[in-house]
Amino acid sequence: MTQYKIFLRGHLDTRWEKIFPGFSFDHSMSPEDQPITVMTGQVIDQSAMYGTINRLQNLGIELISFQPQKSDES
Repeated sequence: MTQYKIFLRGHLDTRWEKIFPGFSFDHSMSPEDQPITVMTGQVIDQSAMYGTINRLQNLGIELISFQPQKSDES
C-alpha cells in the first residue's frame, strides 16, 4: 500500500470525505494564490489509484497532481 497526496483545484468541504473514505482533506493556497485541497490517504494498488483518479474526473474535480509519499519503513 502506498500513501498519496492528491492536489485538487478548489476547496472541497468535509462532505467529500464520505465519497473518498480513508482520505483526509486539508486546504491551502497554491503559489498562484488559488485555493487547493490536498487529499492524503493510502491506495492499495494501481487499480485503486486509477479508480480514485476516475472518480475525481467523473465528479468534475480538477486534478493538479497525484504524488506518492515515501514510506517511513524504508
